Amino acid sequence: MKKLFFSAVALVAFSSVSIANTIDLEEIEVTPTCATQAAMDTDNYEQAYGCLSSEVRAFIYQAYLNYCRSLTKTVRLIEG
Repeated sequence: MKKLFFSAVALVAFSSVSIANTIDLEEIEVTPTCATQAAMDTDNYEQAYGCLSSEVRAFIYQAYLNYCRSLTKTVRLIEG
């Protein structure tokens, strides 16, 4: 009888310890900011079309940045 009682107590104790150590993970979707996206797009453009002067690079970066911001504003207006 004592062995049965001890086994039941041990089972409950060890099962609660294993449950207590579990970690719930949730997936988070990470989207780059417009500045980060514009920088990556500018780098991709430069790799595809060759070295850019600082003025041209700034112009292309600004164009990508404005484009991204216009899409973001459109989505915000649609959502609410």
